[in-house]
Amino acid sequence: MINADNPDSELTRKEAILNVTNRIFKEALTCKTDEELCKLIITECETLTRSKFGYIGELNNNNLFDIIAMSPTAWEQCLLSNKEAFKLINSMPIRGIDRIAIKEGKSRIVNDPEHHPDKTEVPAGHPKITTFLGVPMKTDDRVTGMIGLANKKGGYSEDDKEMIEALVPTVLQTLKFKRSEFQMNQQQMLLGAINRLFRETIGCKNEEDVAKACLSIAEEVTDSVFGFIGEINPSGRFDTIAISNPGWETCVSSESDAVKQIYNMEIRGIWGRVIKEGKPCIINDPVNHHDSVGIPEGHPKLTSFLGVPVFIYLIIKGHR
Repeated sequence: MINADNPDSELTRKEAILNVTNRIFKEALTCKTDEELCKLIITECETLTRSKFGYIGELNNNNLFDIIAMSPTAWEQCLLSNKEAFKLINSMPIRGIDRIAIKEGKSRIVNDPEHHPDKTEVPAGHPKITTFLGVPMKTDDRVTGMIGLANKKGGYSEDDKEMIEALVPTVLQTLKFKRSEFQMNQQQMLLGAINRLFRETIGCKNEEDVAKACLSIAEEVTDSVFGFIGEINPSGRFDTIAISNPGWETCVSSESDAVKQIYNMEIRGIWGRVIKEGKPCIINDPVNHHDSVGIPEGHPKLTSFLGVPVFIYLIIKGHR
């Protein structure tokens, strides 16, 4: 029975945690991405602790901190552009009043951030932090990420800390479940794409038709607007074999001018990096990337780019 006269009673807190846990498990079934799931979780954590905003993040392979999701209220209070904000929330060093919880491996409450010894200056446009609660997430006793909550009026208490700590196993379990599900769906989608590719290329009459079929399927599985396939010619330059129909449709150059531009191309720019390094490359801010050389007049605008190198393996069998 809930004690209405004391909303912070232990019984009320336990029931609140149970209700949140059930909602997360239930609503996670319809989430399609990590970000969508973590937005749901952080919103529940904010409500539970009466926080103004919060975030969930993980350590990346370089042992730096990437935020998976911030609550909608965090974005609403942020005066930075989305582009500027996205740059700041990835590969963050482990420092400041919040991320020290990762280094220490234990929860921390900071109700006077302005005068705390771990204080670091926030970027211009970042909402002011008046109080903070950080709870690390651990897998096999190793810190893998954290939940951060901020700006509870009057400050955070041990009860707030214990409630979020009690939710961490739920967070880790749902993330693991959704990632396994997503990986399985990706494998099924890839298998389906490969089967379609074999089926659709049977009737192709030339390599351009084959390349167009490949591009059409690749665009579909990656939600891309357009793409191209090409190869290195004997002169060490790049010839485009095929550009998908959406690529031609968004190009304002005449076809004769465009055709001249896509053959015997110097290997440079962001796409040239893929060939030179021989490995896939994701660039989600092409305009400001250090390898960017701009685009020809009339070329459709690039807002994001994925390049994957193609290798040909020859198996030579000898005979005795």
